[in-house]
Amino acid sequence: MEWARDWEDVDAIFGNADRRLHMPCPGCGRYPMNDQPPEDVYSSEQQSRWEEAGCLPCYAIWQCSLAARMDVVRVFGDVVWLKTKAMGLLGVRLYNEVGTTDPVPQFGFARHVAPTAGSEDTLNCAMRWLESCRKWHGPCRLEEMSRLPARVLDVSQPNPRLLHSSGLAAPYAALSHCWGPSMPLSTLKSNIANHTRGVAIETVPRTFQDAIRVTRHLGIRYLWIDSLCIVQDDGDDWAREAARMADYYTGAEVVIAASWSTGCTEGFLGPRPESSVRGTLQIPRNKSSRELLPLHIREALIGDGRSSIGYQLRLQEDVLSTRGWCYQERLLPRRYLSFGRRELAWECNAACHCESSDISDPDLGIVGAKDDTGSGGGDNHEYNLSLRLLRSSSRAELYEFWMTSIVNCYGYRKLTRYTDRLVAVQGVAAILEERLGDENVYGVWKGDALWGLSWRTIGFLGSCVPLNVAPTWSWASVYGPVRYRFRGNVAWNVEFAIVAETLDGRTVKTANRVAARTRERSEHEQRPKLLSDSEVPITVWLLRLFVHWECETEFLVLGGSSSNPGKFERIGRDRHSGRSKAKDPVEVIPGTEVIFDTQTQNGEGSGAAAGELVLIPRPTDNRDDPLNWGSGWKATVLVNQFVFVFVSIMTPLAIAPMTMIFELEFGKTLPEVNMLFGAAAITLGYANFVIVPAANVWGRRPVVLVCGLVCVLANVWQSLVTSYGNFIGARVVSGLGAAANESIMPMVVADMLFVHQRGRSMALYFWAYFMGLFIGPIISGAIASRISWRWFFWVCTIFQAASFIFLLVAHPETKYERTHLPPSPDATQVNIAAGAGKAEGGEASEAGSYQPAQNEAQATTVTKMTHTHITNGGPSRAQFGLLPPGGRFNATRASVLRDVVSPLRILFLYPIVAWASLAMGFAANSLLALNLTQAQVFGSPLGPYMFSADEIGYVNFAFAVGAALALVTAGPLSDAVALRRARKNGGILEAEMRLPALIPYVAANVVGMVVVAVGYQRAWPWQAIVVLGYTLVGVQVVGIPAIAISYAVDSYKTLPGEIMIAATIVKNTFGFGMIFYYNNWAAKSGYIAPVLLLMALTVGFSILGLTVFIPFGKKFRRMTKNSKLHAL
Repeated sequence: MEWARDWEDVDAIFGNADRRLHMPCPGCGRYPMNDQPPEDVYSSEQQSRWEEAGCLPCYAIWQCSLAARMDVVRVFGDVVWLKTKAMGLLGVRLYNEVGTTDPVPQFGFARHVAPTAGSEDTLNCAMRWLESCRKWHGPCRLEEMSRLPARVLDVSQPNPRLLHSSGLAAPYAALSHCWGPSMPLSTLKSNIANHTRGVAIETVPRTFQDAIRVTRHLGIRYLWIDSLCIVQDDGDDWAREAARMADYYTGAEVVIAASWSTGCTEGFLGPRPESSVRGTLQIPRNKSSRELLPLHIREALIGDGRSSIGYQLRLQEDVLSTRGWCYQERLLPRRYLSFGRRELAWECNAACHCESSDISDPDLGIVGAKDDTGSGGGDNHEYNLSLRLLRSSSRAELYEFWMTSIVNCYGYRKLTRYTDRLVAVQGVAAILEERLGDENVYGVWKGDALWGLSWRTIGFLGSCVPLNVAPTWSWASVYGPVRYRFRGNVAWNVEFAIVAETLDGRTVKTANRVAARTRERSEHEQRPKLLSDSEVPITVWLLRLFVHWECETEFLVLGGSSSNPGKFERIGRDRHSGRSKAKDPVEVIPGTEVIFDTQTQNGEGSGAAAGELVLIPRPTDNRDDPLNWGSGWKATVLVNQFVFVFVSIMTPLAIAPMTMIFELEFGKTLPEVNMLFGAAAITLGYANFVIVPAANVWGRRPVVLVCGLVCVLANVWQSLVTSYGNFIGARVVSGLGAAANESIMPMVVADMLFVHQRGRSMALYFWAYFMGLFIGPIISGAIASRISWRWFFWVCTIFQAASFIFLLVAHPETKYERTHLPPSPDATQVNIAAGAGKAEGGEASEAGSYQPAQNEAQATTVTKMTHTHITNGGPSRAQFGLLPPGGRFNATRASVLRDVVSPLRILFLYPIVAWASLAMGFAANSLLALNLTQAQVFGSPLGPYMFSADEIGYVNFAFAVGAALALVTAGPLSDAVALRRARKNGGILEAEMRLPALIPYVAANVVGMVVVAVGYQRAWPWQAIVVLGYTLVGVQVVGIPAIAISYAVDSYKTLPGEIMIAATIVKNTFGFGMIFYYNNWAAKSGYIAPVLLLMALTVGFSILGLTVFIPFGKKFRRMTKNSKLHAL
């Protein structure tokens, strides 16, 4: 059991406390049980009660508190709740072991839970439950033996074999499990013949091996596992067998559930998590006796707490509770054996058991389970369908069961393929169709269409599934949970109208009116008929259903189009009385994300401000997915990248303080010496045409290692050069190695971090980049003036070698190939309810009309920040290899060519990328302008300053201070601005929402560059130029690029490397050109014009982003939404 934060968490774990559990102490009757907030009322009282009255329970609870070193705050039966200020609440169970002949009075019996799920005691417990159920439970028996599935595994031999059953009737077990990111063993057309001869047990995935072991222990010969008993690459076989899955799970003797295993390779019979509280107390028999009796203590488990509800299967810690296909696998079986994270549990038509209690309650019947939302105190959704059918006598009850239990719970579950939205509950629908004698059309019952059409999304509509899954009037057309408006005995008036318009423009109206109905209407009452797509006359193009409430009015509008009149779409709903109100659709295209899910715990949604953050991109269930790595591993990789970027970029701008030294050393002019910078800069810009495709083919790790090694060798070469031409060659090689810092870190950030986390990391990247540029001249000037300029490059060699070692041992591969949503043809549109995000908002979205997303990258996928997202994963051993498994990632010659061409394509054809590249380029070259002129201004023997080489280097400290200020403000500010505006926008994050954060950095550029230009020209005191001007330029040189590039990456999140190439091309090409004219221009015309030109370009393009892209940026993104580059 996990730690609870407060009493709401306690209720969420054990259900709302039953009044009869607030009982007085059975020994002294003095437990102060009340509904007041819990206080520490026990720790100082138990001992006195023991001394006064000899109260044995008081003494035991007091000893429990001492053993756990926590305070007792409340007692529910045998469960004692403990608390400390530093940690939350923890429930522990005091119990006598089952079979104890001399138990401690007033305490119940329970069983020890084995530390390993595969222990003999655990498996014998399961066998005992199965034998008892076969012998005593009539509701669990079938009238005749069920026939085997088409194929089953015969596990009677050491090596299981695939058996074609040919209609044989025999008991069999079925496995319910999570596939995980990969399936190492499955039946295919190519290996089915081998599988019929036998499968070597050592090649079978761990989860399947465990299922085979359990099946054998239960005395069952046959086992059905979907991936082995269905031919996975045979579409016809898969469709045929998928339609029979409901029968397979219903007919199984027992369904074995690997409830907490996240993949087929993990298994479920391994060690269980260690309990933080476990032991035995020694309790005296009475006050006057010295005889001690053992009383056991452990963390409370499933069977503890409440009498009947205590037997429910607590699924919030289990992986299967989050998977869509596993829902009907739990609804349909007669017997369900769950291997949970902490103990074994059993559920059948007549009883429920837990390993810790192992007590049957035949009268319990249906398991009352908390709904999948994680909210406590809601309806007790019933998970046993066959027993529900036995107990439900009316059609109304079964309709309500479908809508309030099945549809509501199922909506919270995830599917690998969203095209399975309806297929995954088809078996349940088929059973109910037979019982009701009704037809289920896309999840809506024809016999109860009015209620079935009245669903609404809970909170904001997460994302849409393709149109071919279901029409938009079906709940299956949206991804996420829904809830139905009609509940209980609510009176309502209905006008059901078909508005028919012929193609020649004539209008015909018909209407059926029913007045003053209630939910509990008689069976013969007239109901509106649901028109399926095939039944809609071609001339009918608009259908409206008006539902008038006693207290409010809602309009459910089903509309079509003249181009396709046979298709109906759910246009929207209006909660305002008197008139229909159309919703403005929010089009979900690249750069538009559902960043908040506005559902609250009670399922009523209260606007985005109260919503949960949605994780984009969606992480897998695999621990080695970089998105699932723990914060320690992510920080390690980012620090490694930070050091690499910082060290490798130190040398390009380090030339400035040594300019006069190189003029004397090689006999060159100032522009020629500046070419030493230009050679590295131009190489930095264009080498990424090779580096980025290589990183996509072989991964980030091998590329950054090769580049790091090149930097080491280049620094050695620079230390040993003897001529100007030789020096230029060394600088070119240095640029080749250092070019990785222009693209790899943004790619790594996109690999490991979610959208809402990237602003800070991009700011960290630019801070490392420009800090290297700033610190390089400081170090080079100091070393060159005191020792030798060659020693600066030797120092860089040492730093670069240390960085290479760190990369080698602590930088795993971050490129990870995930399974995305299936491609579909158009953009997604989401309708937002009026007033979304306001405190009174109720729902943030009532309905959605959409067209499918263009491709995988465009589909918005929802994963909430809950326990289902792995946060403590880590890299696998394979991710530390020099090459990825198989030698390369999935890449073709066409994809490599695309990687080479795409940077130029997005630079010239994508306005957002072009703007971000120009904004970053001019902001960075504002720094270059000052770097090129600082030796000319501060080092001139004829000027007012006459700084030495090391003093020229020290002025760069001001840039570093400004960059540090930008680091702690730019990323957090842009993320905060974007998230705040997303909350106000009903949970929708548009990429342009972070652009207002540019304003303070644009202002810093204006003030800083004006101070420097005028100060240079008029020979102001160096303190004003450096402390104020240089510091503000350092602020903007990190802030503007970080925000601009983050905007471009948010708009095209699959292209971070290509965007950095485009930006680097602009920055370095323009900077290379400055080398030839900038110093001479400043010498001839003064400093004001050259410096203010860079200021004007930076400010002008930044203002362009604020004035053009904030209101119209989405239109530019829409222009490129169909590009194949989104699938990179």
